[in-house]
Amino acid sequence: MSDFALVTHATELPTIAARYESEDMMQVRGHLQLLSELPLAAAAAIRLLTERLAAEYPLHENVVEELRRVHDALSAAGQACDEVATTFEASHEVEITRRMQPRVGEEKWDQRVGG
Repeated sequence: MSDFALVTHATELPTIAARYESEDMMQVRGHLQLLSELPLAAAAAIRLLTERLAAEYPLHENVVEELRRVHDALSAAGQACDEVATTFEASHEVEITRRMQPRVGEEKWDQRVGG
């Protein structure tokens, strides 16, 4: 069996995720806002693959239907990722506001524990 490029690239994702680093929480915020792109890109790939297979190969309709279910599940995962970003915003509202609208002299607050 030959390599399947979609799977080959997808199997690299855990390694990339394991190496994740961020400079600060605002960058984490931005990354979480983009997280839904991951399952949505996979959903688009499955949709395009399904269309191509259905049009060019003698694929049984039951298989096509199952591939459509995979597409729908990945799309739902994209929506779940959007919820993660929404929860981050709500859970860190105070910190985000302070970063976006810092008070005069904000840097003078002693941020050491037990300061």
